Amino acid sequence: MADLGAMLAAEFGPRYSDMRGSLPRNPTGPAGDFSRRALGQIEMLAVHHTAADRAQSWPAIAQAHVTGRGWAGIGYHIGIRLGGVAYLGDASLSRACCADQNHRVLCVALTGNYEAHAVDPADADALRRVTAVVQRCSQAVRGRPLRVLGHREVPGQATACPGRHLLPLVHQLAAGGGAPPVLA
Repeated sequence: MADLGAMLAAEFGPRYSDMRGSLPRNPTGPAGDFSRRALGQIEMLAVHHTAADRAQSWPAIAQAHVTGRGWAGIGYHIGIRLGGVAYLGDASLSRACCADQNHRVLCVALTGNYEAHAVDPADADALRRVTAVVQRCSQAVRGRPLRVLGHREVPGQATACPGRHLLPLVHQLAAGGGAPPVLA
């Protein structure tokens, strides 16, 4: 958004990596390339989980999205993995993270399966901080914050994502809360 990458780098320092130019891509694949959008079109921050191992790498996830799903690249904009933060896909491009809503959402994904496991405190803290950075960017670009939703709460989605253990934190962030949640 405003300069989301610079803001994330300033917030996370050595725990941040910009992976936008290094992940597997296939813009000429069956789904075509991701479409450009005006940053002012973004209305929602959708939180996801990868539903896989928490240690799975972003390049492996991107490769699965490209070869297994036929997408142009990784489906998320920002990733949280083992307490670190990666800028995965430019915010000015729609990704493949919320069916029929991609033009309206900025997607943040945490590695792990939060239907089955509790959220690691380092990842919960990173999500709080990422959300705060994104909201500052939204304020600069749109003059108002984004709605914060779990993937399953985005209109038209049929999924358990981001999982029952992550959703309470998402709701806390949606309400503007920054205190640590009670995670079951």
